[in-house]
Amino acid sequence: MSYIVHQVIFAGNKICKVTGLMGSLFSNLHTLELRANKLTTTAGLTIPSLKNLFLAENSITELVGLEHLSQLTTLHLRDNLIQHLTGFHSNMKALQYINLRNNKLADMIEVEALCCLPMLRALILLECPVADQDDYRTEALVSLRRLERLDKFEYTEEERREAEDLYVQRQEKEICSEDV
Repeated sequence: MSYIVHQVIFAGNKICKVTGLMGSLFSNLHTLELRANKLTTTAGLTIPSLKNLFLAENSITELVGLEHLSQLTTLHLRDNLIQHLTGFHSNMKALQYINLRNNKLADMIEVEALCCLPMLRALILLECPVADQDDYRTEALVSLRRLERLDKFEYTEEERREAEDLYVQRQEKEICSEDV
């Protein structure tokens, strides 16, 4: 049996763990809001039909099981405790927007983990330690070359040229070091 439910809102319910939300039961579900709960992980969110997932204001530290969300276009993870972005997967071919504002991301190497997302166009990292680094916008664009907006601001043509030049320089340097 499948339910004809398109949107479910479980915001502010002190939920600690997600269980029972299987794609076979909710094959029409496209929006799930679990904002302001007590989740520590994304485990249990195995609903392939999801397009919008709102997990802001939890205590999430671990991103797991996201590879099942192949139709996801929007992911809100604002105000969590995320330090690492290892849970993203190339199966997430539709993901265009990720909000990671006010998390614990401190290193640009974490941002590079998002390069497996071919449709990613907008990324929010405001209020994360990584956003305080020098050349942060340029480095993000070097890693995520299809990115159009970072922290609500679109990239300018000048920023794109600068990132492209830096990318080419690094590629050339890498080729030269392989030849040695």
